[in-house]
Amino acid sequence: MPIDCVIDFGEVNPCDPMNMLAYNAEHRSYLYGQEEIRAKCSGNLNEYVQLYFLCKSNKKAAKLGNKLMDQYETVLDFFEKAPIELTTNPQNIEDLTAVTDAICKMYNTLQDDKVKASKSAFGKRLRSSMDRIFRRIIPRISSNEMELGDFGVEFNKTFRAIGEHYNYFPKSKVPATSPVPDAELPMMQGQ
Repeated sequence: MPIDCVIDFGEVNPCDPMNMLAYNAEHRSYLYGQEEIRAKCSGNLNEYVQLYFLCKSNKKAAKLGNKLMDQYETVLDFFEKAPIELTTNPQNIEDLTAVTDAICKMYNTLQDDKVKASKSAFGKRLRSSMDRIFRRIIPRISSNEMELGDFGVEFNKTFRAIGEHYNYFPKSKVPATSPVPDAELPMMQGQ
């Protein structure tokens, strides 16, 4: 069915490796330090955009991609403009997570040496949306981390991991653990 008739959103779920492009296999999860965070997906039209670009059908890719971005930008508008108590609802955050992942996957494809289209008008639109997400929307929601408690910590961790995974942010330096020196530990009575 054409995108004009179907909104490419359904229930947000962890990305299913059996139903995603092998090209995207490395994007099934992200690392935050040593912790693995599974990617979220909602719909798969972004993969059709990626396939068009990989097949050198750049005009078709950009046409479909721009229609898809029109939909994604309505989600970004919500997170940028809605009251904070609505934007911090965990079910709503899943939509932002899935849209962010889809946008980043498409942009990642445009950076591929086989495609080299990140400087195209569509590439600039994707990059602008990534800037909007990571520089405006995430900080807006994160500014309420104290009220969000554990959810706020998870939210920040997830979006930091996505940003690092897709090279939007530099990789965090994980502190190296130093080996424990051979020292005699004091014995407890009876040992």
